[in-house]
Amino acid sequence: MAVDRALTEPSGAGDARTLRPNTGTWHTVAAAVDLPEGAVRQFDVGSVIGFVTRTSGQLLAVSGFCSHLHCRLSLDSAKRELLCPCHRTAFTVGGEVVRFQLAVPPPSLPHIVVREVDGDIQVLAP
Repeated sequence: MAVDRALTEPSGAGDARTLRPNTGTWHTVAAAVDLPEGAVRQFDVGSVIGFVTRTSGQLLAVSGFCSHLHCRLSLDSAKRELLCPCHRTAFTVGGEVVRFQLAVPPPSLPHIVVREVDGDIQVLAP
């Protein structure tokens, strides 16, 4: 998705990138009670599509598009993997590459700024 690419900035840690819009608003994507430890939820706020999870008490949100050709990812709940239908690439719910059939591994998925406020899980998006 073009918005994902336009918002991506290096975070300074390897291939990890974080989507940081120049101007954006917080969008509620789940109620905190609906995202217990280990749960993963897909969200679509119009300009950004992704997945949010709570692992070891920490929230993490990643892009819902593959970092190779930007095909839309699907969630394999049983394996806790995000699957790309285009080239059999799989990512952890934290965005790291698990397996791929390409000549070189694609970059990790961009992270999305996420927070919990007043019982809501929110992401920052344009």
